[in-house]
Amino acid sequence: MSALTEFESNSVWLNAAIFVIGAVLVWFAGTKLSKYVDLFADRTGLGQAFAGALLLGGATSLPELATTLTASYSGAGELAGTNLLGGVVMQIAVLAIIDAFVLRGRPLTLFSPNSSLLMAGMMLIGLVSLASAAVTTGELYDVAGIGVWPILLFVAYIGSVWLMYRYEGDPRWGTTR
Repeated sequence: MSALTEFESNSVWLNAAIFVIGAVLVWFAGTKLSKYVDLFADRTGLGQAFAGALLLGGATSLPELATTLTASYSGAGELAGTNLLGGVVMQIAVLAIIDAFVLRGRPLTLFSPNSSLLMAGMMLIGLVSLASAAVTTGELYDVAGIGVWPILLFVAYIGSVWLMYRYEGDPRWGTTR
């Protein structure tokens, strides 16, 4: 392992510089990734909301997954659970900032009033509620050594993705102007 990746022995300033460089690389990769997912959605006909939720959501959740797995492996279960909730809260805060300052009085949903996005919002509320319940109550039951909450959250996620795909491009909910 190189000296730069042994963060404990580095100075605070060197670690901060490594963090900033990593953040810039992630920012650059994220902008490229969003363009490629948009292109992929157009070429495959999957729809932007579905491709965004599945591909962009999956790719941008990889750091949270790594952090959560590392925290779980080291025995810091509370850190692992609250990391996931903190990530969702941060994303919602970013959306609120965009809504308040960038869009200048126009709601974010004005630009994409499509049923799959509304469905994604509802599914997010449900999944965050389930995750909050899991963190709050702890694991009450297990099936063959696997907790019920992880199974329930996985099934709810798969169901949410299926519903978003099903409602992609559904004209049932139109806009009125």
